[in-house]
Amino acid sequence: MSIKNKLVRDKIPEIIQSQGQSCTTRILDESEFETALKAKLYEEYLEYIADDSTEEIADMLEVIDAILHLRGLSIRGLESMRAKKVERNGAFDKRVYLMKTVDAIKPTELSDFAGSQRSDSDTESTTHQN
Repeated sequence: MSIKNKLVRDKIPEIIQSQGQSCTTRILDESEFETALKAKLYEEYLEYIADDSTEEIADMLEVIDAILHLRGLSIRGLESMRAKKVERNGAFDKRVYLMKTVDAIKPTELSDFAGSQRSDSDTESTTHQN
């Protein structure tokens, strides 16, 4: 006996039975289903990371499609959201890898900073950039 306690695709119980095994299932309510879909998406993500398999990406897309359906959305609607984000923020075509950011000094902080500065002989500072 193997306890699974996880969301499976609709035909999995039939496949298990066709292999001469039996299984116990139940139908989830909407809240349980949403929670199970999130867990399933995480499971598929971990499998993708471990296997680096395009098939796992297809599995994640199937789970995402089910989440969208549950929320009354479609892949087409999701694609529209994606396109708007690309328009606003760009895509990943240029492979930009953000290494760090530096907070801008606000005008009020600049006057405070200028008033508190010591002479160059009192303080040494070196900035290293790679």
